[in-house]
Amino acid sequence: MSTDSNLKTAQIFLNALSGHDRESMASVCHPDFVWTMVPKSMGYDPMEGEEAIDLLSSVGSTVFKPGSLSNKVTRSVVDDHSAVLEVNVKGTTADGKAYDNWYAAWFEFEGGLILRFFEHTDSKYLSDLMSS
Repeated sequence: MSTDSNLKTAQIFLNALSGHDRESMASVCHPDFVWTMVPKSMGYDPMEGEEAIDLLSSVGSTVFKPGSLSNKVTRSVVDDHSAVLEVNVKGTTADGKAYDNWYAAWFEFEGGLILRFFEHTDSKYLSDLMSS
């Protein structure tokens, strides 16, 4: 696949993630899709297929106010097989706290679809926000 196509596919995925849009997310994921949350201290084992898509497309809908999440890609490195994006995610938690976190999103592609998604984030910030 082309680098432009891989970047576009990754952005569709991120927008679907922010918008809790399972259908759009699933449309760009390979049948053997695997999601890995890094660091391991976040407590998530790698998840596969429909189970991963279900969780990713719904998790924010209980944590954040509906429609409050947005993402902005600030840097990207893309080749024919992968895309690594620096993403700033902002929103409002269900209890009204401002959320402003940074992610490194690593995508690996097969046949024009996302085969693997590695999500790196500031886990301490996220944990502190959710527990306060």
